[in-house]
Amino acid sequence: MPTDLSDDAWLRDERARVGRRIQEVRVREALTQEQVFLAAPLSRNPYQRIEAGK
Repeated sequence: MPTDLSDDAWLRDERARVGRRIQEVRVREALTQEQVFLAAPLSRNPYQRIEAGK
């Protein structure tokens, strides 16, 4: 049976790290969240969750 990793500290840290990196690049490139999620095949809510590390 697969182990639920949703509460794993390492996974939470990695998600937060990836979200921070995405936000850092977006801000450096002077892009809004809307510009990024419209260019990607995502809607607003999933993109915001990714950037928030969730």
